[in-house]
Amino acid sequence: MTKQDHEINNSKDRGQGVVKVMGKYLIRTRYQVTKIYQLKSRPQGVPLRVRKMLKSAQAIDEFNQDGV
Repeated sequence: MTKQDHEINNSKDRGQGVVKVMGKYLIRTRYQVTKIYQLKSRPQGVPLRVRKMLKSAQAIDEFNQDGV
């Protein structure tokens, strides 16, 4: 558990009304972290897609040269 989880649990036990806001903040933060990880992993797949596009473009060029 993170520090925020402990704070939320302690506040909940004391009956403070801030728990709902803290919970929403925690969920929002976790979502943003996952989103950052997803965005970081995207550039790793770009070279593969570029190579695939180049191969396709070369195949189209060869077809056009042979067909004409």
